[in-house]
Amino acid sequence: MKLNPLLMTSGILAIGLSSLFYFKHHMANAADNQAMPEPVMSIKATYPQVQRYQQTTGLIGQAHAVEQASIKNELAGKITRLNFRSGDLVSRGQLLVELSHSEEDALLKAAKADAALNRQTLDRYLVLQQSGRISDDKVDQAKSLLAKAEAEMERIAAIIDKKIITAPFSGYAGIHDLVIGQYLDSNSQITELIGNNDFIWIDFNVPQTYPVLALGEAVDIAVKGRHTQAAQASIVSISPALNTRSRQLKYRAKIAKSALTLTPNQLVKVNFPVGPAQDLTLIPQLAVKRDQLGDYVFVLKKEGEAYRAHQVKIDLGIRFADQVSVNSGIEPGVLIASEGAFKLWPGVQTRFNSPAQNHGESL
Repeated sequence: MKLNPLLMTSGILAIGLSSLFYFKHHMANAADNQAMPEPVMSIKATYPQVQRYQQTTGLIGQAHAVEQASIKNELAGKITRLNFRSGDLVSRGQLLVELSHSEEDALLKAAKADAALNRQTLDRYLVLQQSGRISDDKVDQAKSLLAKAEAEMERIAAIIDKKIITAPFSGYAGIHDLVIGQYLDSNSQITELIGNNDFIWIDFNVPQTYPVLALGEAVDIAVKGRHTQAAQASIVSISPALNTRSRQLKYRAKIAKSALTLTPNQLVKVNFPVGPAQDLTLIPQLAVKRDQLGDYVFVLKKEGEAYRAHQVKIDLGIRFADQVSVNSGIEPGVLIASEGAFKLWPGVQTRFNSPAQNHGESL
């Protein structure tokens, strides 16, 4: 069967046009690929920050009043005077409670009368002794009787004093339920007296595994309430020996009441240093990447008009919230990628706003 020449010519022409179209399209794609710009990664950059750091630890301590006493009566008796109310600020030497001592008052009067009589007798005997009209034994007996009478006066006066109870120091009285006419047995609790001092003590115990603190060293005291309060206290006393049961060393720190509002026997948190102060190089944790070889960051180096990323291996140290310290690998003045570092690869071009350098504050 013979083909029509016209059809053969049309077929050859169609094949030629298709080949020409394919060649032009391939060349156009190659030109487009050659003209495609280099990728640029948009990130955030930062400089490592140098901050002062000292490792600390926290323990529980207890506040103690500088002056604190439980006021009790030594002798039994009925209350005849009550000279303070619950919570009153009392002065040193102020009368708090007076117990009935009418019987002792009568005995004291009798003792004073005996002493006066014995004193007069002794005076007469001394005059007679000078003229030799009385023996020395009589004079010695008179002296002895006078001494006994005066001693009896002092004994009764001491009993009366024990029934008049005064404040040993200025401070705030505790809550009581005493009333006039109430009978108190000996050694009854009258009140608790808390000294009105400008400072308060903080006692705490430190295990022997920690470094020994020094007199005058500062410790941080924190109190939790509606709002956490914190202030510094200074160590004023150190126990000379470890506790044999707990193997802990007791410390006492002093803190001004104006610096921190504390109540005696209140529990507080005591933070103290357990290592030397040191300078740490800190970077954001977002800047740190990890592969099979370990941790690394991308250091940004200027090459011509562009900044390119370079992978640098680092050795990490202590972590602080969203930051981490670097022991080795980079220096403080090196520019590194932070947010967006996960998008980078070695040699890629980056775009960012120039960050400001600063040295931070103490941790």
